Amino acid sequence: MKCAILGYGSIGERHTRLLEKAGYTVAVVTKRNDLKAQKYQSIKDLLKNFSPEYIVISNETSKHYEQLLELENLNYRKKVLVEKPLFHKIEKKKVFSFDICVGYNLRFHPFIQKIKDILKDERKVISAHIYVGQDLSSWRKRNYTDCYSSKKELGGGVLRDLSHELDYLMWFFGPPTSLVAQIEKAGELNINSEDCANILWTSQNCPCVNVSMNYIDKIGRREITIHTNKETIFCDLVNGTLKVNSNVEHLTLEKDFTYQKMHESFISEKGPLCSYKEGYDVLKVIEKAEESMKQKKWLPFHYQEDIINSTSP
Repeated sequence: MKCAILGYGSIGERHTRLLEKAGYTVAVVTKRNDLKAQKYQSIKDLLKNFSPEYIVISNETSKHYEQLLELENLNYRKKVLVEKPLFHKIEKKKVFSFDICVGYNLRFHPFIQKIKDILKDERKVISAHIYVGQDLSSWRKRNYTDCYSSKKELGGGVLRDLSHELDYLMWFFGPPTSLVAQIEKAGELNINSEDCANILWTSQNCPCVNVSMNYIDKIGRREITIHTNKETIFCDLVNGTLKVNSNVEHLTLEKDFTYQKMHESFISEKGPLCSYKEGYDVLKVIEKAEESMKQKKWLPFHYQEDIINSTSP
């Protein structure tokens, strides 16, 4: 099977390495010269000379939409995995002629899947408290000021960069019914994107959801606390701990595990992938949070089944 990677930053390098390790033939579209993989200068040349069956879009978020449009216009009709988030802003075109999924790989973490299974059983969910923080200056391999995360115009900022939490919360509980947000560039990082965001929302399946995300946590944490009428669930994804009341489970995963499972799932058409529609819905929540910040008030979230891509999972 032939696979192609559009963009060769740190995440593009990871996708290339993992797909090569899985035995696939991989080509890359990039202007960089420091790589061993087969390389093309443009998407047009890639499709003409390589004919991939599976494409991963791993460029800056601001380029995702235009590259999907280019693939559509060049009559590509296979599979495309788009790195999260789907776009950096809501776009008009909502349907493409090929299979699309969005790279929310945390859905493939065994603890996230276990929490999802627990919540399937009949119980009343009371509240969910989500925290994710990572020091941007030590997170990226290159100078953090050069990466897309630091640049609002490229789709950076915690709301989009750390939107895994928004995706799995909607996977757990469905879309919000109303929300309010506080979004700031509050720290001392040399960036123009937001480094702190807090969102409160209500949904039909959880009346109190609290999400806190930032680029300034020098410890590095990713934690989930969910209270139901039957149990308290606490998950520490960084240290690999899941507590359900007094029961404690520990797990050590390789860093690539969830990415490997995501690729396997999309290629085999099995598993809990984030669909095009679901990825679009995450973006709608992000933009509603930004609107709430501007208006400084709670806003209703009117969910509509308006993003249906018939060929997507």
